Amino acid sequence: MKKFLVLLFASVALCYEGVPFTDCGSEFSIDKVVIEDCIGLNEDEVCHLQIGKNVSVVITFDKYLEVNSMKSSAFINMFGQDFKLPVSPNSCDHMKCPVTLKDNVNTFRANVTLNSRIPGPAIFRLMSTHKRNKSVFCLTTKVNLF
Repeated sequence: MKKFLVLLFASVALCYEGVPFTDCGSEFSIDKVVIEDCIGLNEDEVCHLQIGKNVSVVITFDKYLEVNSMKSSAFINMFGQDFKLPVSPNSCDHMKCPVTLKDNVNTFRANVTLNSRIPGPAIFRLMSTHKRNKSVFCLTTKVNLF
């Protein structure tokens, strides 16, 4: 039991250090992605997420943001099909837009509802756009829904 608890806490600590991600076209360089509700990373670096829960995602950028407006969207890709997920708050609902360099904003936080009904491996994608759908950030990470 003691070994299990040590492994569990180590997995949770890894999630707060950041999850592995792939940049899928970001104007601003992403430094770190934390999924606060990640149950743990396994040996394949897959975050385990519970279906029906709200997942908190925090993105840290390597420099301050400067945008007029942003709109967020999230998807789960399973079996080659994208399923849209609710995101709240929308980007500019939790920070004053436009965002200027003197605002010193280099993090973004979103809550995503995992409303998928199918358990199993998936790709989670979170993105935010501005100006004619130009990407502020876009990231993907492997997850396992249970």
